[in-house]
Amino acid sequence: MQDPLFVFLGILLAAFILGWFYFRKPQPSEMQRADLHLDSGFHPSELHVRCGIPLHLHVHRLESEPEEEWFLVPDLGIREPLPPLMTTVVHLKSLRAGKFKMVCSRGKAQGILVVT
Repeated sequence: MQDPLFVFLGILLAAFILGWFYFRKPQPSEMQRADLHLDSGFHPSELHVRCGIPLHLHVHRLESEPEEEWFLVPDLGIREPLPPLMTTVVHLKSLRAGKFKMVCSRGKAQGILVVT
């Protein structure tokens, strides 16, 4: 029969290891950055990022057209205001794999976010 102390210590060690990987903050090397330019459309129109790694998406709005006041990724629930002639950083903690449509306020600019 196993000593209850060893069983308890084994469970405690397993909980610590699982908690370490689940709750630890990602290191800067574990984050990804992407740049998206908005000037009569998204450039690039297809943006590729990695699944499961936090993303800092820098959206550079290079014009002041009123149709492009918002950056939207409807399937991910993202809606960010885009001030004219400025850069907006959209922070995404973790992304699931798939293809997601990116649009501006009225759909003038469209693109695809590809997560693999």
